[in-house]
Amino acid sequence: MNRRTSAFFAVILVTASAQAYGPYTIKVITVGYGISDAAEDISDSGIVVGNREWGGLKVPYFYTVEGGVEWPGPCDGNEATHLWDVNSSKLAVGFTWRLGQWSQGITWTPRQGYRYLEPAVGFDGCVPCQVNDKGWIVGYSYSKFTGQEQATLWRPTVPPVVLPTNNSIDSRALAVNNLGEIYGNYTTQSGHPYLARWTGTSGPYPLGPSKLPGQAVLYDIDDTGTIAGYVRGGGSIYEPALWKRGEKPWFGPRPAASSYGIFIGLLGDGLVYGMADGNGYANAYLWRPGSEAEFLTNVVDFAGLAWIAPRISASNHRGMMAGYGHLLGIPTTFVLIPKERTARSVRGT
Repeated sequence: MNRRTSAFFAVILVTASAQAYGPYTIKVITVGYGISDAAEDISDSGIVVGNREWGGLKVPYFYTVEGGVEWPGPCDGNEATHLWDVNSSKLAVGFTWRLGQWSQGITWTPRQGYRYLEPAVGFDGCVPCQVNDKGWIVGYSYSKFTGQEQATLWRPTVPPVVLPTNNSIDSRALAVNNLGEIYGNYTTQSGHPYLARWTGTSGPYPLGPSKLPGQAVLYDIDDTGTIAGYVRGGGSIYEPALWKRGEKPWFGPRPAASSYGIFIGLLGDGLVYGMADGNGYANAYLWRPGSEAEFLTNVVDFAGLAWIAPRISASNHRGMMAGYGHLLGIPTTFVLIPKERTARSVRGT
């Protein structure tokens, strides 16, 4: 089945297969045969970007409610092109392999197509990590020869800026909210890793204690300044954690009988989603302060709807989640939409 036919089939299936179950509506986005699809990000307006692996090639896709699925194709015919973050204005960011040697940051919009993202002055390449709804992009610029990485901010019509990091060896900016708060990490000259927060080009400011025991990984930040992630202690102990501006991390719960847990997404109204081990593999779970942590498979009856091994891979701050799995044995990507939000959209509010 060619690309145009498969995209058409996926759009038809979206209309026919949206099913409400429990608190969520399950909407199918893409369907693949003998290939692998993955959802990478979902914006607050419900736009999804992801990637399809087909015959060793990686091809991105772009989904909107009004336009269905688009297939941008590879950038400049390169062997691998990835899109992994998107904002509500349909600006997607990712990277492509140039000449099979190194990765180069790219942006993509339905109107302008692909554009290369220029690294900061003095660097050879760059990798964007996230884009906010104002079009601010954060990531890092790097040198092919020294391997040095420096946290970088791109803003519309402004040259890229290396963020200050107190003379660090390496640094990365990982995410940015709509208020211009940026979080990431840097490594000092003595080799110590630190968590960092910037406000625009000012900073870095300590994120909780300046240095945490073990390894901390940060995944998501919302417009309240709350950050979701985890802290890894000795061995394979992963503790889900939330940070607020300038505060120490607050460790959250994980489902009963789980040996580890990580917080990944902030869904709004205090709801958090994470991953924990259960039934022999990682499972998404939900948690809200004052409630017990609950595996998503206990909330949505995926098995009863013929889904096998569904995985959540992205979320937005309006309660929507995107993921992938096998529906009737076929690789499929989907979006979970809170039932209340679906009802509001039907009423036009």
